[in-house]
Amino acid sequence: CQVGSFANSGLPTTSYRKLPQCNLPYAGAGRGSCTIGVPGSTECTTCPPGRISPAAAGECTACAPGTRNGVPGSGVCTVCLPGRWSGPGAADCTLCSPGRAHNMTGAVSSLDCELCPPGQFSAVAGSSVCTDC
Repeated sequence: CQVGSFANSGLPTTSYRKLPQCNLPYAGAGRGSCTIGVPGSTECTTCPPGRISPAAAGECTACAPGTRNGVPGSGVCTVCLPGRWSGPGAADCTLCSPGRAHNMTGAVSSLDCELCPPGQFSAVAGSSVCTDC
């Protein structure tokens, strides 16, 4: 589906029908998604949080693990910072629990948050490092 267009059902997918120009955060500028298979459609669809539609895509896709998108209609997912992780389709990154930490970006599981070793601690959620006692 081309940006600002949708596939007209009953026609080959190479045939497109022009939609009105969409304003951000809707399809037409690489945001949201175009409406697929709805002849005569005059509306654009916005992707929900945790899902995006890159430029010229015809549907919303889940953000990859280790990334997030908390803004409806956004066209990009952002990488989780150290001390946080996310699974696929996350609207936000989850903080590592107190007593755990990790210092990498893009963590994909709570298992990436490692227990602080003996003699160290992390008192708050979302720690990127453990501190000596």
